[in-house]
Amino acid sequence: KMHRLFGFCYYLAITSPMMIAKVSANHRFQCEDAGDLHNYFINSCEEKCICEEIAGAGYDHVCYREREEFTCMSTDRRERFLNAYKAVTTEGHPQFYQMKQLLESHGDPSANFYDIHEDPYFLPWHRWFAMAVENILRNEDCRITLPWWRWSKKSLSWWVGSPFLSFDTWLGTNSFASCVSDGAFQPPWKPPTGDPLTCHRRNFVLIPMPTGTNINTVLNLPAAGFGTNYYNEFSFELETLIHNTAHTNIRGDMMTFLSPREPAFFLHHGYIDQLWDRWQRKSPTHLNVYCSGCNKDDSLPH
Repeated sequence: KMHRLFGFCYYLAITSPMMIAKVSANHRFQCEDAGDLHNYFINSCEEKCICEEIAGAGYDHVCYREREEFTCMSTDRRERFLNAYKAVTTEGHPQFYQMKQLLESHGDPSANFYDIHEDPYFLPWHRWFAMAVENILRNEDCRITLPWWRWSKKSLSWWVGSPFLSFDTWLGTNSFASCVSDGAFQPPWKPPTGDPLTCHRRNFVLIPMPTGTNINTVLNLPAAGFGTNYYNEFSFELETLIHNTAHTNIRGDMMTFLSPREPAFFLHHGYIDQLWDRWQRKSPTHLNVYCSGCNKDDSLPH
């Protein structure tokens, strides 16, 4: 899946293979000719349906899922996401075992885990993973999309304030390696993966996250040059220099093979995917480059 960035509170998940510029659109349903390009409407699932020219097929609306930055969301929208996530990860829900199996696909130390980390599969596999979780959530409420957490807004004090607040509409606070006891994911909720009797744990290390300068250094890596493909370097540096810090700082469940036990996992990986998207949008080369010797049509490890 490709994405488009809309400011620092939104980006749109799309399926088009083409890079599309940011648009200024009107709330109109018409989509018959070039004069209607960029007209849009919001459908019942809160997708933004934009009039576009379809190669060889005239004009039609293409619908996009809008992903919001978690701390920018209204309380109602944030609560809608949290309630849906808790519902599908609670035993007895019709999709509980599907969600459980999906989350566990991340953490097989004998196979999958090492195939999707420090490897060219890291970025596309986690993009697929997020979309698969989002699809389950949308079966619960089709208005749901996975939010992302731009922790670089306060890299030096990421643990202070949102999203780690004690209220039911936030993620809860540090638990110092014990069970998280406040916020949306306090007991009786428990992660669907791992030992069914174990609770959800955090153990913050109060050191900074990578700064905006650190992130821009990685985003400024070229896609190619001098006959060299730089995707592998970009992927490795985004993973090891930017991505890994959130896992080692939040700790607890985030430091295990089953790190998706921690709901903040998806907010963090949403941000990593958004950063990859920003890099992809720099040029058609950035959009299409992939690891040397890899085939984009190869199946991802599951």
